[in-house]
Amino acid sequence: MKKQRIIGIGLTIFSLINIPSFAYAKLQYIYGLENAAHLGKNDNTDYTVLLGSFSKKANAERLTRNYKIKGFDTVEMSYKKGFYIVKLGPIHSAQKTRMVAAKLLGHSPKNHYPKQRKSPHPQTTIMPTTQLIPVNYTTRNQTPTYHRQSFKPHQSSGYRKYFTPIATLSVGGFYSWFGENQKINIQNNIINQYTVTHTENYNALVGLGYYLKTNNVNRSNIKMAYGINAYYLANTSVKGHIIQDDGYPSLSYQYNVTHFPIYIATKAIFENDAQPYNMTLDAGVGPNFMIPSGYHEKSLLPYTLPSKSFIGESNATISAMAGIGVRVKDAIAHLPLECGYRFYYLGQGSLTANSNQILDPLKTNNIYTNALLCTITT
Repeated sequence: MKKQRIIGIGLTIFSLINIPSFAYAKLQYIYGLENAAHLGKNDNTDYTVLLGSFSKKANAERLTRNYKIKGFDTVEMSYKKGFYIVKLGPIHSAQKTRMVAAKLLGHSPKNHYPKQRKSPHPQTTIMPTTQLIPVNYTTRNQTPTYHRQSFKPHQSSGYRKYFTPIATLSVGGFYSWFGENQKINIQNNIINQYTVTHTENYNALVGLGYYLKTNNVNRSNIKMAYGINAYYLANTSVKGHIIQDDGYPSLSYQYNVTHFPIYIATKAIFENDAQPYNMTLDAGVGPNFMIPSGYHEKSLLPYTLPSKSFIGESNATISAMAGIGVRVKDAIAHLPLECGYRFYYLGQGSLTANSNQILDPLKTNNIYTNALLCTITT
């Protein structure tokens, strides 16, 4: 693979001490679009033009978006050691580099470097004053003071070179349906029929997630994130009647169900720098820890006695999730806000018989859930 040279504006922002700063390049680097336009070589090396380095992501996104609107699709943003770096490239030859830089600057490319003034430091090349771009002014009329600092492109190491960790917090509401009419066998050939008359299936949910989002290695507009997403779905309940031995309804019953699904999840983010929002797709599969509880009966006739026929025990079932949403950039304190729809399949659970005379469990049937939620990403 050809060696890649970095050309661009080295901007180190000293926001904590609130002074303007300028970046000076080491001898092995030439920074700035102007220098790219005057590149005095004719080789086939790949060049990348460094356009800016920012401590605030919003500034880097704004610069990236402006260049892409102009038609430069190879402009991308990366995060390295505390800075968001905007760069253009790679450009596959010195001649093309001069042409692209000249187009951005609005003049014809030259075949020589701009004249450089001598540096009092032998290891540092100082670019002409017109190439030094001040950042972090406190006022527009402030006289800049020079701060000498060598700039070296940040090199990520480990998994952060390819992934960016993100955390998510989701809040919303859901609607689910479950419960089924079923026959429960009792000793001595007695059959009780359990009917469903009402389901209180609206409630709230919360979720937490941790993902590793892929960096823009292949310059695709689709970024993938892989991780774990866990939810808590609050109590929903089922009510019904018990018909004993094919007679009339003599008892009513009720029970609650709570869900704790945990998913191995993936998220696709369709990024569009020209728009303030993105579309997202979500999918996941994993266990759902279902907890039936609160089973109790009430008498409907004066001569019938209620009993606690079933007890709730935790059920681990296979669950799946899919969803679609819209992600708004910088919605809350420069954090993206995603709102959308989720579908959950939560599996089938059951309540265990509390007597040896009852031969069958009471099943919840397959549980399906629709949800609307909003998610904040950090």
